[in-house]
Amino acid sequence: MNSIRLQNFRSFRDTGTIELRPLTILVGANSSGKSSFLRFFPLMKQTVEAFSSAPLLWNGRYVDFGDFASIAHRGAKDPNVILTFELPGGAIANDDTGSKLTLTLCEQDSKTRISRLSLVLGEDTCELNVDSSGQVQTFLAGKQNVLELTPSVASEFPNPPLLQPIAGSISPGLQWDSLQLRVDQELKKSIDDLTHANTSAQSKDWLLQQLRYFARPSSFHEHLKALDGGKHWERKLAGTAPTSPRIQRMRRLLFAKTIPNILMQGSRWLTFTGQSVSYIAPFRKDPARFDRKQELSVLQIDPRGDNLAMFLLSLSKADREDFDQWTAQHFGFGIKIESTVSHVSILVDDGKGAFNLIDMGYGISQVLPVIAQCWLGTKRRPFYKRGFGTSSPPILTAIEQPELHLHPRLQTNLADLFVGVLNATQANNPTQSRLLSPTRLLIETHSEPLISRLGELVSEGKLDRKDCSVVMFHKDDKGVTQVRSTEFDEDGMLSEWPPGFLSA
Repeated sequence: MNSIRLQNFRSFRDTGTIELRPLTILVGANSSGKSSFLRFFPLMKQTVEAFSSAPLLWNGRYVDFGDFASIAHRGAKDPNVILTFELPGGAIANDDTGSKLTLTLCEQDSKTRISRLSLVLGEDTCELNVDSSGQVQTFLAGKQNVLELTPSVASEFPNPPLLQPIAGSISPGLQWDSLQLRVDQELKKSIDDLTHANTSAQSKDWLLQQLRYFARPSSFHEHLKALDGGKHWERKLAGTAPTSPRIQRMRRLLFAKTIPNILMQGSRWLTFTGQSVSYIAPFRKDPARFDRKQELSVLQIDPRGDNLAMFLLSLSKADREDFDQWTAQHFGFGIKIESTVSHVSILVDDGKGAFNLIDMGYGISQVLPVIAQCWLGTKRRPFYKRGFGTSSPPILTAIEQPELHLHPRLQTNLADLFVGVLNATQANNPTQSRLLSPTRLLIETHSEPLISRLGELVSEGKLDRKDCSVVMFHKDDKGVTQVRSTEFDEDGMLSEWPPGFLSA
């Protein structure tokens, strides 16, 4: 997603729209709300992995937010939690038009439910409102009340996790077919107006079947002109503009007809976004002289790094050498593995010899899961089939306090590590734009050296300042978190720092 907005979520009344750049740094005083924001993403991950019966699983494998009552902002006039996701072009439309999906969550009978869903796709809008029994009460496509076209569309809305599968939720079985038949009848009238009187019914049916919705009026107009509807069709369309009432009516009818597929794509995008999240928690596993061999998942690093030894052991010889070089490049030491029948040990090679991890100080054990997850992000593509046209959800790595127990000099190395991730993934995908970067890093930190080094990298031309933003969190006197975003200028300077970050 390009951006996210949280309303009535914990200490946030409204975060405003927070852009997710390839590198997004979260800063602020303790208990200012930055961790609550970052943990929303592992919240998405645990929801889709657990096949939750609720839109979001507040308490799970990665994070524990309690329940809905613990989430909803205290004292808010509106007791609902509102989530807004801005998706990039190509995510759910046939063209490059971006979209905005907003979910309103409420609590009913001690269960979290979706009470309202709205979609903005270019100049087209869709809105559903659901009552306490799960019945769709209003369903608007633009200004058109879909329920007026065919009342049978009103159906139960079972509140699936992250909308999956949303199409089945609002239109099970033949109930949606009745609306589509009604829309097709209206579209046939438009086809009649654009074709010659002698055009056969078979040809008109073929044209109806070829019609596709495009959010951009010019794209839809070009789509119509590309269809083989005969000379009369060509002449009629040549005399129309993309924004003419006749063409716009056809496009909006197709929008109403296509809404289930559009929402299904939005559902898939959010689901795959959740699956693509990697999370490193603020407290990592204590160093150990050895780990027992276990059949642990090695697709990604656990939040505490519990599976780090088994992950390294699972790597091929070439990948293990590459990881060793990656670590040496960014931190000046290499990593080796020593394995027996039942145990595996991590060794740190500082150039003078390889020593057991437990003998090398606490800081290295805490940063290793961060290094490993960042390296993995440069190597591993999302583990799902794409199928989103020109784009697909990026891998998002969320890390809390990567600098834990590190000397300030090594904290600056983290900045080079993060920029190295961006450079490596961009090199693998040179044609993708910044907003379609294949990886995103979301970093919560208290480290002034890390942020200062990022500024130096901007000034040295090693980091595009538009690839990085600093989001500042600050609680006001009423305990409400205020959020502001800033970025580095061309000289690598930040225009402002968050209150209390560098002073009491």
